[in-house]
Amino acid sequence: MLSILLRFALKSNFIIVAMDSGDDQQPRRRQKPNQRGLPNRFKNIIVPRECREHIVTEFPILQNLVIENNGTIVGGSAWKTCNHLKLFGLHFPVFFARYLTYALKPTTVLQFGCGLGTIADFLARHVPGGTRVVCIENEPMLGDFFLQGIVNKNLTTKDYPFMRRYPARAMQIDLEIFSETDQPCTKAFVDSKEKFELVLCLEVAEHYPPEKLDQLLDWLVSITGKYLIFSAARPNQAGKGHFEGSMKAATWWVRQFHKRGMLTVPDMTRELRQTANPERYYDLAKNTLVFRVSTEKTQDDSLPPPIADCRYYHAPECPRTKLGVIEWKDSLGLWHQRQSWVEGNWQALWPEVDILVRRLREGELSC
Repeated sequence: MLSILLRFALKSNFIIVAMDSGDDQQPRRRQKPNQRGLPNRFKNIIVPRECREHIVTEFPILQNLVIENNGTIVGGSAWKTCNHLKLFGLHFPVFFARYLTYALKPTTVLQFGCGLGTIADFLARHVPGGTRVVCIENEPMLGDFFLQGIVNKNLTTKDYPFMRRYPARAMQIDLEIFSETDQPCTKAFVDSKEKFELVLCLEVAEHYPPEKLDQLLDWLVSITGKYLIFSAARPNQAGKGHFEGSMKAATWWVRQFHKRGMLTVPDMTRELRQTANPERYYDLAKNTLVFRVSTEKTQDDSLPPPIADCRYYHAPECPRTKLGVIEWKDSLGLWHQRQSWVEGNWQALWPEVDILVRRLREGELSC
């Protein structure tokens, strides 16, 4: 009888899950399940049939991408995500994610462009009542945020304490919506009757050339069932890999989404921007826009319940400040208090990653 074994390939830095038939066959570096080969836990996913082969099941692990200060390679060549963590840390907007999770409580989520995967992971783990999160990302994602318990018996949390089972993990879909070869999957999302209650596209659009923006916006709108939360770099915003012609003012994006039938939600836009400040004052706190579909079904419940206590989405000190950029800069005591709160959340959510990031930033490890 076939037994499922966990194969850990140090040279490739990938967790490999393969079927072992007793022979000495070598696992492939990249393995995507087909429709028939999907594990039972994938039966209720919201990914179209045409996209099942795009589901990613192999992920690099951060611990295997760093180098000890004595020159010993822990598990292979450096990867750009490692360099990102060294420069910027986890970069996770705690209160922004808490608002998405506890105010909106989406039952289905699609994030287009997932960064490190921290927001997708947080949503998958913490939305009250549970949710199903799909991450559209064609770059390798860390197993620290995406590794799932595909193996029922042999893969344990003792070896991989950050491992969880779907749907308490986001599912990565390796999809390039502009690629001709990926069009069957791209179109299947559009044609699917089941839309996503929450669609996120955060600081991604500016990385595509201007001639692709219309196609991107059309696709995002077509898969949205209720809320679409969007942010993109404004003109002259610093960053790497930005196309100057794709860096637009917020008013331009609003006009584009209005042309596609979406409605703005000003109150939610203002609240979400506040939650991202000051940690992400340079992008999410200035660029975030909230839209909703213009159907009768969502007009009565377009806004989440009023925030009874802003400390739930901001920080313990929020009753004493307007949470503006100037107030934070002028109140170093409050800023340090909030920063400690934010970093404490990072440590509690991803302790293994947090320790490695600290070692990277202190020079004990390198990428």
